[in-house]
Amino acid sequence: MSVPSTQRRGGSIADMVRSVIVLLVLVVAFVGFQALFRRVPDPTPPVDYRAAVAAARQDAPFRVLAPARLPEGWRATSVGYTPSPQAHWHLGLLTSDDEYVGLEQVVGVAGGAVADFAPGSLISGTTTIAGRQWQLRSLPGQNRTTLVLSHDGETTLVTGTATPDVLASFAASLRGG
Repeated sequence: MSVPSTQRRGGSIADMVRSVIVLLVLVVAFVGFQALFRRVPDPTPPVDYRAAVAAARQDAPFRVLAPARLPEGWRATSVGYTPSPQAHWHLGLLTSDDEYVGLEQVVGVAGGAVADFAPGSLISGTTTIAGRQWQLRSLPGQNRTTLVLSHDGETTLVTGTATPDVLASFAASLRGG
């Protein structure tokens, strides 16, 4: 009498399939558990811009602007100051909707600042913010708006993918020190 080949190996094919299914269920459960409880790090962690504002205000040849407080859910993601002779203040933020808002300040006329920070943008009008006339610029085919204010040999740009109303509200919140 001969013994079937599946029994000689210690079990049937059905036993092997059941074992594989049990292992697959355990692996899927483990991977699912990991996915549920894994914290994905924010790709753009917040930075504390207040210390950089204070340092830039001590050195800059212009009134460094910054918001006194950020709106709920906003976070500063980049900050920088370059001293004279090419003095430049930068503050980059993400809104609560993850839209970008950038503040750029430089010594000089608007043309150079626009070429550096809003290249290809076209004048699309003007708007009055906090009693000052700002130039409104947009980039054709892209969701990017820039507000430009030139005054007393310095240029301020507020630019980003946030709506023009959000950019204007941000510009109105800026304070110098």
